[in-house]
Amino acid sequence: MNTATKPLSPTGSYRWIEGSAGLHPRAVALASRRPLLRERFYTAVLPDLARRGAARQVRGIGVRGGSSRAIWSSWKVPGEERVLWALQVSTRQVRGAAGERAPANDGYVLAAWGDGPVIAWANDLPSVRAVLREALSALPPWLSEGVVSADATLPLRIVRLTGDAGRAAWSDRGCAS
Repeated sequence: MNTATKPLSPTGSYRWIEGSAGLHPRAVALASRRPLLRERFYTAVLPDLARRGAARQVRGIGVRGGSSRAIWSSWKVPGEERVLWALQVSTRQVRGAAGERAPANDGYVLAAWGDGPVIAWANDLPSVRAVLREALSALPPWLSEGVVSADATLPLRIVRLTGDAGRAAWSDRGCAS
C-alpha cells in the first residue's frame, strides 16, 4: 500500500491511499460489469438525469484564460443531495484520440464518472489517467470530503484528514450500481 499526504487546500489536506486498500468494497462486484459502465453513462445515466430535471454545472481545469485540459461536469437532481459527476479530458491531451492526425475540432474523452464520492469507472489510457490524477489533486466542491474508486483498475482512495466527514465519504455507502 502506498500512502501519501498532500496539502490541497488552505482548509485541509488529503491522504492518498493506493493499492487494494484504496478500493471501494463493491469494486470486486462491479469488475465484471466494468465494460458496460462507460456505455451506461451515455445510454442510461445521462438520459435519466435529463428526465429528472438535473441541473448541470461545468468547471474547466487548466490555465486561467486558456483552453481547458479537462472539464468537471456535475449533475444534481432537484431535491436530492447526491451529485453525479464526470471528468472529461480534452482530445488535445490524449495521444491517439483522433488516430494519427491531430483532431480537426477539439472534443472531450470521458476520463471518469462517479456517483457521489465513488468513482464508478475510469479510462485506462495512460495520458487520460495522468490528467485524472492531476484533476483529483484539487478536488471539486462535491468531492471535497474525499473520493474512493469502485473501479478495480484504479485502486485509489483520497481521504480528507480533517474531521469525521472524510472517513464517511469513503465508507460502504454511495456506490454506483
